[in-house]
Amino acid sequence: MALRWFLHSLGYQPDDMTARTGQVNKVEE
Repeated sequence: MALRWFLHSLGYQPDDMTARTGQVNKVEE
């Protein structure tokens, strides 16, 4: 969940912070 997003965010670029919500949705699904 949040932890998974956190780990992914570390790999993603700072610019992806705005799209992190979309990434989380993909991970959840």
